[in-house]
Amino acid sequence: IEIFSGDRISDLLAFETTKDADRARHRIVAESQKQKKKVGKEEALVFGLSGAPGGKGTLLTAGLLRKSLTQQWVNGDISNFTYLMYLNTLAGRSFNDLTQYPVFPWIIADYESDELDLNNPNTYRDLTKPMGAVGENRAEIFQERYDDWDEVEDRKFYYGSHYSSAGVVLHYLLRLEPFADQNKALQGGHFDVPDRLFHSVSQTWRNAAFESMTDVRELIPEFYYLPEFLENTQKLDFGVRQDGIQLNDVILPPWAKGSAREFVRLNREALESQYVSERLHSWIDLIFGYKQRGKDAIAAKNVFHYLTYHDAIDIETIENDAERQATIAQIQNFGQTPVQLFKKAHPSRKVVKRQACVSRDPSSLRPSLLREGEIAGLIKPLANDRCALLSPRRSLMKESSPKQLAFGFKDHTLRIVSEDKGNPARPHVHFVGEGLHGGQITCATSTSSGERVFTGGEDGVCNVWDAKHVKDKHLRRIKSLAIHSTPITVVAVCESFSLIATAASDGFVALWDLHTYFPARILPCEQISVVALSINEMTGDVWVASPSRLSGFSVNGQLLCEASIMSFGGKFVVGTDKFGSRITSVAVPPPTEWTNEAVVITGHATGEVCFWDMQVAAGSREGAGDLHSISGESSDDGERPKGVHDGEKSDGGRSTPQQSDVSRVRTIERRLPFKLRLSGVKAVKDKDGTHAVLALGVAKDKVYSSDTKGRVFQWTSAPVESD
Repeated sequence: IEIFSGDRISDLLAFETTKDADRARHRIVAESQKQKKKVGKEEALVFGLSGAPGGKGTLLTAGLLRKSLTQQWVNGDISNFTYLMYLNTLAGRSFNDLTQYPVFPWIIADYESDELDLNNPNTYRDLTKPMGAVGENRAEIFQERYDDWDEVEDRKFYYGSHYSSAGVVLHYLLRLEPFADQNKALQGGHFDVPDRLFHSVSQTWRNAAFESMTDVRELIPEFYYLPEFLENTQKLDFGVRQDGIQLNDVILPPWAKGSAREFVRLNREALESQYVSERLHSWIDLIFGYKQRGKDAIAAKNVFHYLTYHDAIDIETIENDAERQATIAQIQNFGQTPVQLFKKAHPSRKVVKRQACVSRDPSSLRPSLLREGEIAGLIKPLANDRCALLSPRRSLMKESSPKQLAFGFKDHTLRIVSEDKGNPARPHVHFVGEGLHGGQITCATSTSSGERVFTGGEDGVCNVWDAKHVKDKHLRRIKSLAIHSTPITVVAVCESFSLIATAASDGFVALWDLHTYFPARILPCEQISVVALSINEMTGDVWVASPSRLSGFSVNGQLLCEASIMSFGGKFVVGTDKFGSRITSVAVPPPTEWTNEAVVITGHATGEVCFWDMQVAAGSREGAGDLHSISGESSDDGERPKGVHDGEKSDGGRSTPQQSDVSRVRTIERRLPFKLRLSGVKAVKDKDGTHAVLALGVAKDKVYSSDTKGRVFQWTSAPVESD
């Protein structure tokens, strides 16, 4: 049984028998009903029974949920990645079980080109065929071997290995813990022979698709969202291959420009492409559908060893303990085929929606004056094309509630208030918390449910509060996060990655686990003072802004790139003077599927709003390669900035040794240039001078900005006539 809880943590419970698992599942459901927690199709993934190897596992209301998800995918309402993850979960696959790990397809077939052309059909793998049948010559050999089998018909198979097994998962995740230790445990305390370890994406593709008679592996989800699994950041010693190459980072195809992040981004972009969206149902038929078994599987050359199938044998009927354990071990070593979800052909995707996103074409945005009057210190886009405008030193508790967190009062209290429509100047006060910090409260935020509140103070402490009983005038302290020595300036929460980010006036930024409250990362910032911070809900990237610098970090604390307001030539990126160009706010567009679009938006003291994207370029030269963090620069006419070339290093940039191959070394440049610069001041022909941007809010199809004059602009693609 796998239990998925609301805090995004799952627990896998293993039982000796299916009967024991069924009894536990019924007990869990009964307890849930006692607590009046509805278990319907929306919560169907909370309680699942995947069963022991060979058992008859089911999922609670799986049929209803599967139909709903399939229809959403067919209509283009959910991404290919999301749908495949749902299917894996419904089929009993779990990140908590190496023997039944989620399986994803190889998508790209071109690992030799310098540039990846996603508009070329030859770039893609044939999704109508299993990996063993992709290479025609090898497929003929497998067919001959199948025809020559003397086994009974239901015991014959094409492939002696499987596309998904514990060994395959550990092979891919060799460079990450705890998988590195598990790899060594399988080999008696040391890593396998270097030539058999995961070394090159291109070579792994050739083995799985064409060259090896014992390798028909597919991929794992990490190829589409986790660049770190390709990098040997722990500096593990894997040994030297027979060709003399020291095994280190995974060798990537040329089109990745030496960047694991770019490899994952392009892999994800290919997965979500029009070409794949129109054909992915064919691969689903092979792995989860009607071509998994029977005559259709034989015709598709998609038959594996009979013990790999979900209900091939009832282990509980094997009385001999040694024989039962040997059968289980054999199943685990061969790999396991997912539970069959579809008995008929899977429908194709009829609609492939390209979601509206302001970061895709910001040049089409035009401003309109949404409001003028009271200053808005925080802008929160809501559902149904709504937007919450909050006064300075306020934060929204949750979208479905009008309650707000208010702070910055002379008595250092935290108040929970709501607007009184009859008298907006005197909000209704629901709660007053006194003595929460040793000094003034400087910032506050909450989880999306409003059940946990986070406050930062002048004392350098971030306090976590249980607000579930706030209606009873009670706010219970859960934890004090004390690592800063100066006042906290920003607290941000990212629930999709279970992160709390705290930043202080000395530029010190810490990431904390949202559930354990342990410090997870200290970001290597060189900021003077952090004025704004934002986290991307899709990638986990953390964007940190000081008045003069913008820095981007991965969720694991790796510095991705930086942009300095002042370039090498002394020019400023925005504005005409040092004071006027400073960054005042930062926001990230709504989550997109790892696209190469604008990744961050900044507001400035000049009243301008700037879009930035992150580019990866590669050059070749002799000698050691360096990983540079690039400072962008731009002229007043909005031209794209220039990057730092070989031998140069930006102000505050960092360099890290980069792996080389035998023939050449790639120098990676991560650029953070302008995508577009907008100016609300010019757009409305303001005659009163420049007013700094106070807050930014970004929805999928619009951008909101507020300034110190009390104006709120809404930027949309529709043209707006100026006065």
